[in-house]
Amino acid sequence: MADDLFNARVLEERLAKILAKEKPINLRDLDVEPYEFRPGYTVLEFNFDSDYRHFRKEIKDATQEVCDDLGSLEFNLFTPLFEAILNAHQHGNKNDPNKGVTVAYKRTDATVEVSVIDQGGEINPGFFPFVSLNRRNAKQNTGKSLNFYEVCGLEANGPNLGTGTNFLHVYMDRVSYYRSKEGGLVVHLVKNL
Repeated sequence: MADDLFNARVLEERLAKILAKEKPINLRDLDVEPYEFRPGYTVLEFNFDSDYRHFRKEIKDATQEVCDDLGSLEFNLFTPLFEAILNAHQHGNKNDPNKGVTVAYKRTDATVEVSVIDQGGEINPGFFPFVSLNRRNAKQNTGKSLNFYEVCGLEANGPNLGTGTNFLHVYMDRVSYYRSKEGGLVVHLVKNL
């Protein structure tokens, strides 16, 4: 059966392809209240190498450090957290070893919350409808894996597969995106216990 032109999924996919060709959006230009840590979060700062062969191991080690500190969990936090940190370094900070990635986390009896913050300040406009598609798929439990580059009609750069954001939405109960006070992207992950 043909796709309805005004089906939300069809519109989001078309919009992603159109917007991805536009210049990046400077997060400082968005008129939104910035994200601030709430009390009780443990905050760690990381800087990663610019070479893919080195920074993947560094990011794995940082991810493991956070997971170990949070203790035994009934779910896989490693995968979505690794992807969030990797995306912050690669896409947000553009692999710049002088730009840090902040990871802030907190565990209560009810939830595990983790925020990953980059210092990049720009975002591909195609990411907005891509996130919307991921949220819809996770909510509907479609099992469909989305690839950013395919959805946006872009060619993958380097070793990126374009599926990292998908893992965030599959593994976590809530994924929110904010602008930090400094203008970076904040990815806030929540898992209900």
